[in-house]
Amino acid sequence: MVLSWLLINLFLTSELLRAARIRKNSNRYQKNKGSDDSDPQPADTAPIPVGLEDIVRNLHERTWASMDLHVVQDRLAGLCDTVRAKELARSPCFAENVEEVRRRYKAVEEIWQSADVIPLNDPMDIAPAVAFAARGNVLELPDLRSIAKALIILATLRDFVQAPVRKERLSQLSQYAEEIDLPFELVDLLSDAFDQDGRLSGVKFPHLKRLRDEVDRLYGSIKNTVGQLMKSTGMSQMVTDEYIAQRNGRFVLPIKNTYKRAGLGIVHDQSNTGQTVYVEPVQVIEPTNDMKRLELELLQEEARIVGEMTRLVAVSKDKILQSLDAGALIDISVARAKLGDLMGGAVVPEVGTDGCISAEDARHPVLLLRNRNPIGNTLHIDPAKPGLVLTGPNAGGKTIVLKTLGLLALLVRLGIPVPARRGVRVDFFSPILADIGDMQSVTGDLSTFSGHLLVCREVLSNAASGALVLMDEMGSGTDPAQGVAIAQALLEALLETGARVAITTHYLQLKELAQKDDRFTVGAMEFLNGKPTYRFREGAIGESYALEVAERLELPASVLARAKGLMGGGALRVTELIKELEDQRDALQGEMEDARAREEELRAAQEAVEAQKVELGAREVELDKMKYRAKLETADAFLAQLQEKEKKLEAMMKDVGLGDTKTSVEEALKELAAVKAKVAEESKPEVVHVPANLVLLKRDDILKEGEVVVCAGDQLNSDRAGKVVKASGQNVDVMFSKGGLDIVITFKKTDLARAPSETAARVNAGPYAGLAKNKDRKKKWTKADERNLKLLGQEVRHASTPAAITLNAMRTSFNTIDVRGLRLRDAEAKVDNFIKVGIPQKRKVVYILHGHGTGQLKEGLREFMKRHPYVSRHRAADDSDGGDAFTQVFLK
Repeated sequence: MVLSWLLINLFLTSELLRAARIRKNSNRYQKNKGSDDSDPQPADTAPIPVGLEDIVRNLHERTWASMDLHVVQDRLAGLCDTVRAKELARSPCFAENVEEVRRRYKAVEEIWQSADVIPLNDPMDIAPAVAFAARGNVLELPDLRSIAKALIILATLRDFVQAPVRKERLSQLSQYAEEIDLPFELVDLLSDAFDQDGRLSGVKFPHLKRLRDEVDRLYGSIKNTVGQLMKSTGMSQMVTDEYIAQRNGRFVLPIKNTYKRAGLGIVHDQSNTGQTVYVEPVQVIEPTNDMKRLELELLQEEARIVGEMTRLVAVSKDKILQSLDAGALIDISVARAKLGDLMGGAVVPEVGTDGCISAEDARHPVLLLRNRNPIGNTLHIDPAKPGLVLTGPNAGGKTIVLKTLGLLALLVRLGIPVPARRGVRVDFFSPILADIGDMQSVTGDLSTFSGHLLVCREVLSNAASGALVLMDEMGSGTDPAQGVAIAQALLEALLETGARVAITTHYLQLKELAQKDDRFTVGAMEFLNGKPTYRFREGAIGESYALEVAERLELPASVLARAKGLMGGGALRVTELIKELEDQRDALQGEMEDARAREEELRAAQEAVEAQKVELGAREVELDKMKYRAKLETADAFLAQLQEKEKKLEAMMKDVGLGDTKTSVEEALKELAAVKAKVAEESKPEVVHVPANLVLLKRDDILKEGEVVVCAGDQLNSDRAGKVVKASGQNVDVMFSKGGLDIVITFKKTDLARAPSETAARVNAGPYAGLAKNKDRKKKWTKADERNLKLLGQEVRHASTPAAITLNAMRTSFNTIDVRGLRLRDAEAKVDNFIKVGIPQKRKVVYILHGHGTGQLKEGLREFMKRHPYVSRHRAADDSDGGDAFTQVFLK
């Protein structure tokens, strides 16, 4: 670190002296032109070049500008509703610690997982009016209406977020809403204080209504009186026109000038020609005076109310501004969630304090917002490898990757989701410093290299543990040997401060750092077929490909040949070897990607085959049921028809009496009875074949606990024997043992038979020995058990002991849906479709894998299950089925 300081100061001293000489010569030139009264600067003084103070002072702003952070801030502000949130979005509102970052991200996740729309749709630009009132001024009605509207929205927002049904799952937003502390007296006064026309409400203020009603009554009465006078006998010859006018708010008649002294009333005005005078009739003078007094009283009452409103606004300034800030925090949280959606798959990263960045498919946020579809890259920096050296050709994407690293860190400080694959980690970095771009334009007399050194000096003085430093083309712009030396010294000094550092370079010595210093990782931008792919390859030592780029740009062949000759055999051979190694690495990488793609295709194909098997099996079962139901329905219909014909024939026999007809009819009836018996027999369910040594139980037979019985399938089978654990009415719970697993199945009593003595002895000597003692034993579920369960061929209805497992409720890959990582609204849609698909397949139980996480997804889905029309009940899965990370759903 001492060496780097010495090198920097050496270069800076020489550059500053050069700048001083240039400035002195410039002053001397101005003096020779006639500026005799100028005060030339002493020769031994080295002035700081114009702009250097700004560079030092605005190091952070330069970092933000170099990474186009304003694009992100402007887009974020555009997604905000409130003025204060927009101001917050455009300011450097960086979180000061990792806890604040996590709070911001928690709010974003709550918004993503909630199906509710936050009620914020007004700018609430009332802070200037509140400040105006606080300075002792009286507010106008439009300002008071805006304040009233804003306070109502804030109160609604607070009540919405903190409603009992939302407060737990919107816990972070609820904390923000707690700061909405509205003064009750002001809110009460402003609530419903204005009518649809924007006036003070007569409903809210009854005295105003009474005054307005009286004014309106007098106004109408006066107007009516003047109208009647206009139509009265003798008035027609006095008026110049038949219309009623007003002067100074008083009704007047247009009277000919010759009648102005006729005692009609008070003259208030005359026409331009003097031919017409406007006279207020005597009959309405007093009523008009009364109306004017009421109007004055009305104005005074309105002024009193407005004054009281303004006073309460002024004394409530702090609470109003605090509430506006709280609303802005909720508003900007919503905007951050929306911005994450705009960046296409942006996620909330894991955030720590170890100085780690581990991101797959990390994309440049600004390019995404500009719809440029940037290439995603895998980027890693951690305490074991705190330095990253980016190499590769010009225009190959090195600076884009460098800026992506910086923007990921800045987005975390702003609480904005990052565009990378799920599982990304971006730790809290402070400060984040960058030297990217040309310095010559802002450093006056200093060269580009000297300007960069000045920035490097300030970066080094500000760097510390937890800092992220990004340097573009470090050490360029001067003699290569000296430039690479000072660049390496700076890198080492920055790492000694505990900072994380990433640089871009073309220097071979810096590319070799990863081989000499374990703290560095080197990587290159991919260059294939003479063109950059903009993909970052960690571990590769990229060439600059200057000759290839020159050839692609059609530089003369003679110039290219001369350049290769000047490189020398050794340098050229090293370049070719590196290129050959990179080509081999790229080929291997391509083969690996192809292999992974083929593996993924095979896995998907296998899953499709398995799904088709399940679907075909379900379809076959359903088809058999449909055929059987159709058979029954047809037989029943035919039987009904025969019975109807039988009744008709019996009636005919009674009508015709006895004789030959009777005999014929009796014979026909016998034939019909035979057919009917045959059809009735066909309409009955299939009868189970009963072997000679087994007898099906009858409804009134009594079974005892522990008795061995045999269940009926296609036929009674003594191999399917189990013990009775419970007999309730016609339902019997029978325990079987398969693969070491106890299964309880409910049968109808008439589907069972008592087992032969040899079968009962075998069962009692086997796994059911000591059934009463072993009822509660628990066994570990295995894949073999799952296969053995299918051998039973029966649907398990319920388990009557803790050891028993409900077959229909057993969690498998076929009745489980995984919604981890999804937002609540997406998870709800996926679960809803899964349940609807399961209904036709006669599923009784399904499982939802949501994990634990923050608990928002789990609680939201369980709330969704409460109102789902196909769900009878739900609960957390048993420990054997994954516990609380799963929800077990029972379908109707």
